[in-house]
Amino acid sequence: MRATVCIAATAFVLLSCSTPLTSSTTPPSPNPPSPSPQASPLPSPIVSPSPSPSPVPSPPPSLNVAIVQSDYGRLTVQTDPGASCSARVYLPNGKQLTGLRNPQTADSNGTVTWTYPQTPTDPGTGTHVVDCLSGHLGGKAEFPFQVGA
Repeated sequence: MRATVCIAATAFVLLSCSTPLTSSTTPPSPNPPSPSPQASPLPSPIVSPSPSPSPVPSPPPSLNVAIVQSDYGRLTVQTDPGASCSARVYLPNGKQLTGLRNPQTADSNGTVTWTYPQTPTDPGTGTHVVDCLSGHLGGKAEFPFQVGA
């Protein structure tokens, strides 16, 4: 009588049968299980590079110019000592006042003052505009003033 030995693989139900048993005491060697079908690798996800934000450019260095007094007839500016400054006066009627002494150099405290005659003009709001330079740096300031009230 012939006996057949079958071995079941755990991953796949594959049966491997050996040759018939003989009276030998050596156990039969099972055939190695056939290799499982190669699973195709999962595709790698496509990662698109996210754009990095554009760097925000730093503003160019500038000269600090602050109008500290803005009255019709008088203008005072604070900036760096030694800066060269020029002023313009725009009257409420839209005309530019002429005759200001320009340019002026800021004193050792960084102060520049202009005084000018109060010529007749319409009542309302005028504007002082000052531009200053110190070395390679420049700065500008504007400030309103009132005429009549």
